[in-house]
Amino acid sequence: ALITLACTMSIREAMKKHPKLAEEAFIKELKSLIDHNTLIPVKVKDLTAEERKCERIFTIFTEKWCQIKDEMERLKARSVLGNNRSYGDKIYNQNGTTSSTSPTAAIQTSLMTLQWAVMNDLSISLIDVPTAFLKAHRPTQDKKVVFLDAAHTKIILQIDESKFKDFVVRDKDGNIKGSYH
Repeated sequence: ALITLACTMSIREAMKKHPKLAEEAFIKELKSLIDHNTLIPVKVKDLTAEERKCERIFTIFTEKWCQIKDEMERLKARSVLGNNRSYGDKIYNQNGTTSSTSPTAAIQTSLMTLQWAVMNDLSISLIDVPTAFLKAHRPTQDKKVVFLDAAHTKIILQIDESKFKDFVVRDKDGNIKGSYH
């Protein structure tokens, strides 16, 4: 049996530990969001006061390890709305509120499934459909305004500066606004 383990980390941790791989994974993830028309830029001045209280996109990185070979197979980036503390079908946001917008399965659900399979002597297979959650139909009225921090904005500008440069919010010194959390 091939055993794969995963270790999850923040943008800051991933960039420090695997600078080149993290940047490549980050670009791949955000490019996928752009290619699927998931990120459509809007100007701050066009938003209502309520829309400006939007959630942030967080990107978490996962080291995929093959325990048998004792080596990292790849580094994967996954962007979620809110943050990476998911429990059940809820995401716990920085302000303590919850939402159900993350495509990431809760760790408890995965562990319970594995335990049940072991107890019943079942084989486990995995089928990964890349960007499956981006391929689902969403009605236009379900659009959600989100905030991209400085790290995300810099990568978005690397991918397609001409499309996004007019939508970047800068501080009084002209620096891209945002912070790591």
